[in-house]
Amino acid sequence: MVQTTTTPSKNILEQTPGRALTFLRGLTKSRVLYMQLAAAGYTADDHQEGWHLLFKASGYVPTEPPPRITKSPAFDALTELDAWDESGFARVRAALERLHPHQAAFVFAGPLTASTGAGAVVGVKTLLDRLDALESGKGRDKSDQKGDAAAIATLDKRGITKAERKRLRALVDAARDVGDAEPEGSPAVADSSHSKDLAKLYAWYKDWSVTAHSVIKKRASLIMLGLAKRKSSKSKGDEAPAADGSEVENPAKTDAL
Repeated sequence: MVQTTTTPSKNILEQTPGRALTFLRGLTKSRVLYMQLAAAGYTADDHQEGWHLLFKASGYVPTEPPPRITKSPAFDALTELDAWDESGFARVRAALERLHPHQAAFVFAGPLTASTGAGAVVGVKTLLDRLDALESGKGRDKSDQKGDAAAIATLDKRGITKAERKRLRALVDAARDVGDAEPEGSPAVADSSHSKDLAKLYAWYKDWSVTAHSVIKKRASLIMLGLAKRKSSKSKGDEAPAADGSEVENPAKTDAL
């Protein structure tokens, strides 16, 4: 039976430049990893091809100056939220999952995770709304209110105070004006052409990431190339976590890099 190739989803294609960048940077910084992959046929031409495809898919044109980004209070607020959400979410999750697991399940339902750009604004707003619910008891069962109050008290000790939440709320309100609008002066890119560039980069990345995964076995090396990720505190099913807390991604899956 001939196996057909499934076209990756738009979401997977949009994730490819970031993953390809991590992969290429890892190989560039580590001669050992580069040589391990070279033993499987990876050449200097393949390396340069990856960078070329990444630049093209990202809209990088060496002969043209970068687009001018007009800063504004809204843009600054979005940037600050984008920088805060990863570490902020981690701090809240770490405290709640150990001491208040019931409240952690409510706050991070969905699941709620850190994001980038406008997604960070939405994520932080959702987090703040849910923490407000714990504090006010609005929409919560009476049986949960004692635990909810204890969770808020714990977060207050960890630096996620009422004042800090008020500051983040103000940033969320200010950042809403940015949305998903392109920075002023950025050139429009035809959707069809961009999709083709992403597809070419995806094909290159999938080829070499699968190859790398087959010849590079050390977990730390795989993490450096973006082929392994830290395992979340909630393991899937009854699987035991790896000794170093990491979980290897499977780049051979059709719709996952």
